[in-house]
Formats: sequence, C-alpha cells, structure tokens
Amino acid sequence: MSNKPVLSIAIPTYNRVSFLEKLLDNILPQAQKANGTVEVCISNNGSSDNTREIVKFFQNKYPGIIKYNENKENLGINRNILKIMDMAEGDFVWLLGDDDIVVNNGVERVITFIQNFCKVNIGLITLGHEAYFFDSKTQKKTVYFETVEKAKPKIYKINKEDIVRLRYPVNTFI
Repeated sequence: MSNKPVLSIAIPTYNRVSFLEKLLDNILPQAQKANGTVEVCISNNGSSDNTREIVKFFQNKYPGIIKYNENKENLGINRNILKIMDMAEGDFVWLLGDDDIVVNNGVERVITFIQNFCKVNIGLITLGHEAYFFDSKTQKKTVYFETVEKAKPKIYKINKEDIVRLRYPVNTFI
C-alpha cells in the first residue's frame, strides 16, 4: 500500500484456521474493493495448525492487503491484541475475532462512515451489531443479541489511552 490506510482490520488468531479462512474469504474481496483504504492485519499467536499456509495463500491472492505476524509462542490474548494494534497503520482499527463475519458491503459502509463523519479529531466510533446462529437442521437464523436497530453509530472524542481501558458492548473502531 502506498498511502496510509483509513481502516486497519485487526484479527488475532490461535489454532482456528477454518474460522479464519471463512473470515478472510468474507472480508478480503471487500477490502480489495476499497482501493488501498483498508489493510488487514493478522497476528498468529503460535498456532500449531496450518494458519501460516492459509494466510500466505490469501496474501498471494490479495497482494498488498494483508500484514502478517507470527508469534513464536502463545503470548495470551491480551498481548496478542497489543501486538496486532502495533501492526495497524490505519486511522481507525476494527478488531475482529477470527470467527466473525462482516455483512456484504460492511467494510465499504464503515469506510464511508469514517470518511463522511470523522473529519475532526475522533477517538472512538461505536456501531451496532448482531450475533446469531443457524439451526443445523432447519437453517433458521436465531438472533441471540443485537443492537443494530437500537444503537445508531456514535462518535466520541476521547484520548487513545482512555479507550484501551474501557469496555464496550458493541463493535468499536479505535
């Protein structure tokens, strides 16, 4: 990437290559459409599965989008998240679990939101989200937690150091 990205999607992972592969299949085409405004940072926390090979496959398929770190040993989730935050160069960081999925055009919608509403010194954005599962027999979607309709996007002016100490029940971009 020649320019600083607007958004860094940060994905810590450990021994969950099948989930990671689904997530990368989901977000990388969206990130590619963003024309250099998105980078995807992956920090492998010492996995013993084939995470490295899957990431290399996606790096070849989507050149210039993925930054990859591999810890020699498992640092624990907190230190791995700090490691991935250090990798991120975007104006905002979106932390995703390796088992998350982003809705179609979700990355584009986030970039558009940031570009339209974050022209001042913003520290934190919260967005609503939905958590669900599919019944394996009926394929019926069951929502067990959602804030999509209840919580409209909010923007906060807050110091970066204060953000790290806070917890939010919705997706946040730092």
